[in-house]
Amino acid sequence: MSILILRLFNWGNGKIRLSTHLRDRLICLTGFGTLLLVMIPYVVGDVPTLYQFFHQQPKDIMIAS
Repeated sequence: MSILILRLFNWGNGKIRLSTHLRDRLICLTGFGTLLLVMIPYVVGDVPTLYQFFHQQPKDIMIAS
């Protein structure tokens, strides 16, 4: 997330300025949109079913990936 925020700023002549490039803003907007879509289930409190499946498994077995 910090990389996305830093993408919006430029450092030049000893000053920090907002980026004027449309590409930088689109990358940041796309990244934050993706982050929002991924984090919605966790904020709402609905745990994905895959994690529920692993939580129900016995603790003494090994799952190889």
